[in-house]
Amino acid sequence: MYETSASINEPNRFYLTMTLSNTSAGPLQVALKINGTLNMKVVQPQGGVNVSVPSRSSTLSSMTLLVTTLASQKVDGALSYNGGPSQKVSFAFGCSTFMVPVKLDRDQFQNLLTSNTTPMSLASTVIKVSDSDTLRTTAELLATALNIAIIDTVGQAVCLYGSSIQKHPVCVLIKQKTTGSMSVDIKCTDGSISGGLSSEAKEFFVARNSAPSLLD
Repeated sequence: MYETSASINEPNRFYLTMTLSNTSAGPLQVALKINGTLNMKVVQPQGGVNVSVPSRSSTLSSMTLLVTTLASQKVDGALSYNGGPSQKVSFAFGCSTFMVPVKLDRDQFQNLLTSNTTPMSLASTVIKVSDSDTLRTTAELLATALNIAIIDTVGQAVCLYGSSIQKHPVCVLIKQKTTGSMSVDIKCTDGSISGGLSSEAKEFFVARNSAPSLLD
């Protein structure tokens, strides 16, 4: 299992934290090497990271990754245990990896949307939700999925906002269309980010809707 974190004060880096679990009776030596790409460099010791995990416990291991262009990407690596053969592992980083939730008031949000000096690219999608999901509940799920913040509720719409680590503003508007269906409009000064976040939003709710219910 792994998580990522980023800061608006560090425009070209983010952090990868992995949870390494050992369920065996003896210690486990884990070796991991992640391959960089043209757009992403991994800060790691020569030969990768080696971590010792005590028996029946978990250990956190962190890495720093340097990135140039904020685009969805996947990196591969090699993982081995106790000196055994390596197996391929992959890490997927969506545009939300590089997002940071930022609070604005309603006027600031509206001014950003209507400004002629800050041209923004629009990406739109329609998401399917449970009939019992409210607009607010869906907005909260979306905020968590995309690493953005809820700003305000205006009529039958919820406004959300965030910034990329490279200071690209991202404005999101989610509206109820019909029962079980909502529209998501995402505007950003970088069209690849708005498009990437729109795809992530749709994929997140598709995966959520297909997950088995705890009542099944």
